[in-house]
Amino acid sequence: LEEEINYEEIDVDSAEEELKTAEEKKLETEYSEKIVSTAKHNIMDQILPKTESNMARFLPILTNGKYKDVSIDQESFDVKVYDSKADELKNKSVFSGGTRDQFSLARRLSFGMATLPQERGRAPDFLFLDEPIGAFDQTRKESLMELLTRGEIAENFSQIFVISHIDDLKKEFDQHIKMEDGGIEQKKLEA
Repeated sequence: LEEEINYEEIDVDSAEEELKTAEEKKLETEYSEKIVSTAKHNIMDQILPKTESNMARFLPILTNGKYKDVSIDQESFDVKVYDSKADELKNKSVFSGGTRDQFSLARRLSFGMATLPQERGRAPDFLFLDEPIGAFDQTRKESLMELLTRGEIAENFSQIFVISHIDDLKKEFDQHIKMEDGGIEQKKLEA
């Protein structure tokens, strides 16, 4: 019967050592999960309300006053925006592509502002935006430029880098660099 079931004698000391190691690993994993969960909730309790508040300030600017109220789900991070015509919060997915782009940009800017350290001297002093207006019409573009050059974003960041293929944006900024094939083709840099 021993041969039939491939019986091996168990070394009790070795088995107890393996059990002890497995139990320690299990405790480490449970403790790590608790740390991550606590950190997530602490961050969400602090950052999410600030992000929503910032979005409520930025949305009217970016949407010419059309949208103002917003809610971000704490678990899924889904954005819902108040639609005055429907008189309810609607998921951003039901809006047009350009409007969704505005909501996404507002959320990214709002999150960036919410995560800045409160002590102004310790905050990053620059912001990078890669193609933020690719799908924006003229009105939306002007609204974003207002926010970046004269609005709250401009007040909080002394350097704002906007990467764009739209050539007429350079009139909006004091300094610009035009790149072609990985090299600088034209630049206007003022101290």
